[in-house]
Order: sequence, then structure tokens, then C-alpha cells
Amino acid sequence: MALAGRRVRTGLRLLACDEASSGSRGPGFCALLASLMGRIAALVLAFAAACAAPPEVRNTRFVVGGMVCHSCEEGICAAVRKLDGVEACTADHAAGAAEVRHDPARAPAAAIADTITKLGYTAAPAAAPAAP
Repeated sequence: MALAGRRVRTGLRLLACDEASSGSRGPGFCALLASLMGRIAALVLAFAAACAAPPEVRNTRFVVGGMVCHSCEEGICAAVRKLDGVEACTADHAAGAAEVRHDPARAPAAAIADTITKLGYTAAPAAAPAAP
């Protein structure tokens, strides 16, 4: 964004950004001002996008192989809960399953299954996700 020859409103006063006026402020003033304004605009747009819509939260059931006890359930859920976008996790070694409440945009089912697999279990999403 080129500001040379323009006047920019920055709250309380106008800043002139041209060759003649930038002398007292330093030669890189216009470039610095343009960079700063670009960064502020990017932050505002990112914030607006983040606030635009609530996250889509879904419950996904995973078939998990290799769990034999309550400690297995707790270890799996502790690891899965650390993922950004996971709200809750329950596991049942007798049923060989885990159910995870998550935002698929931030914590996709493949990432959850990968986390469980890295613990030494087999894991895959069940055929159809459970209703939220």
C-alpha cells in the first residue's frame, strides 16, 4: 500500500506522508507507516473471521483396538484432549471404542486417530459420526 503523497488519519491527527514531510520523521517513515497499517488491517480481518461463525462441533466415534483396562482409556483420552479443538473424550476398553467431541476444522478425525495410533493402539473413525 503506497502512501506517498497522501494524508492518513491516525486517530487524533492527520499524518502527511510525502517526501517533504517525512524528512523530520526520517526517510523510512512512510514505509513504516504503510507496513504498520497493513499489519493492523490483517489483524482486524483475522479477528473478524474468527468471530464470524461459531465452530462446528461434532461427536466422532472411533474404533480403538488394543485397550485392555481403565488406564488405557485414561491414557488415550489424556492425549486426545491435548489436541487443539477437542472438547471432550470418553473411551471404553470393553467396547473397543472412544467418542470425541471436537471441532473438525481444528482437530480433524484423522489427526485424532493418528494421536491414538502413536500411543500404540489401532484407531479409525467409525462408519458414521454420532449426532452432537
